[in-house]
Amino acid sequence: MARLAAPTASRPTRLAVLADPHVSTRAEGSPKQFERTEGFLETAISDINSRDVDAVVSVGDLTKDGAPWDFARVDDLLAGLDAPFFAVPGNHDVPKTFDSHRSASRGRFVDHYTPGILPYQVQVGGVDLFALDSAWTPEGDLRDSHDGRVTQGQLKWLADRAETADCPVVFTHHTLPPTARQAATSGAATGVDMSAVPIMRNGEAVMETLADAGVPLALTGHIHLPGVATRDSAESGNDPVTEVTAPSICTFPQAYLVVDIDSRGTTVRYVSTASPSESMAAYSARLDGTDIDRAQAAVGATRTAQFPLIEDWHPTPALTSPSPTAPLSSPQRTDD
Repeated sequence: MARLAAPTASRPTRLAVLADPHVSTRAEGSPKQFERTEGFLETAISDINSRDVDAVVSVGDLTKDGAPWDFARVDDLLAGLDAPFFAVPGNHDVPKTFDSHRSASRGRFVDHYTPGILPYQVQVGGVDLFALDSAWTPEGDLRDSHDGRVTQGQLKWLADRAETADCPVVFTHHTLPPTARQAATSGAATGVDMSAVPIMRNGEAVMETLADAGVPLALTGHIHLPGVATRDSAESGNDPVTEVTAPSICTFPQAYLVVDIDSRGTTVRYVSTASPSESMAAYSARLDGTDIDRAQAAVGATRTAQFPLIEDWHPTPALTSPSPTAPLSSPQRTDD
């Protein structure tokens, strides 16, 4: 999907990036195929276990709408995961005023899917992972919206720590301005206004913090599309910041990402988790949805046909033999 000149790590590190499973045990239908989300997550976990990853990074929306019974099912499925699991909540993982049920608390999410605190920093191989919560604020200003915001306190926390990290990588749920602009352009090309998609309210401040702290890579999810977008040095006077957005595993195009970081740079690979018939069913489901669903189906199909989206470095012939960053095969899926 992409090769990036940065970040680099002295110790080769492989991450699986999982986005937007939206697990639901009771809902049915919709472009997100809620009735199939349990099976989709189970398939992804089984495949990730075959990839020899150092950790799994979840960029949010583990559940459809934060129901306790859906989180319980997520826990059952994650018990089968072999690698360490680190997550941030998505807008569907935290309580909202318009929920028709009593949602699980943010505290439960922190207890189950983080080191016990949020934001947090963890060392995985040669990579320093920084987790930021864009789905919840102490002020409660996101409780009646699916928008996101990273609090000023979190941004200060990140600025204080990232500058001294050898290989800083940030992950959060909501997409940032480079991807939001890219999505708007892609939507316009299909004749659809994408402004209704929930946004990161202070995205520019987040990008400024990443650039000032020397963070070269941010991992996001939220919009259910694979994407790579870069805020170049001309915008900030700092080194470029690249945002890599992982697709959902429940909506077309269903996939997760494998991110390999080593001394040469970063390779992002797209791993489909759907059989041909599952992929077509997911595509059809999106076409039966809203204008935005149909636009996202078209953009997803176009982007996957255009891989690699970015090619910022080229391995020398001597380094293209099998290695920790060798090409990955797709899961061996067959149609029923």
